[in-house]
Amino acid sequence: LNDDGFCCDVAMNPVRRDGTVSGCFLENRIINASPETIRQMTNAVGIASGVNKAAAVRAVLQSGMLNTLIIDSALAAAVIRDMEELQ
Repeated sequence: LNDDGFCCDVAMNPVRRDGTVSGCFLENRIINASPETIRQMTNAVGIASGVNKAAAVRAVLQSGMLNTLIIDSALAAAVIRDMEELQ
């Protein structure tokens, strides 16, 4: 999965570093809620901790699948730095 650019998942939907979710060879082998279904949920919550998750959090934010994010302050600072570097 890493070789194909995937860095994390949301509800078993592999997410690439750029936030895209399509094209994973596992798509038809996993029973999950689709990214479209998750995006339509009233409250889709993500929880993460640790600065090593900064790239994954950024990818999930770009995917548009979450509307609530709970992270620690060190991770928040790392995500902000990571996003500023990309601009």
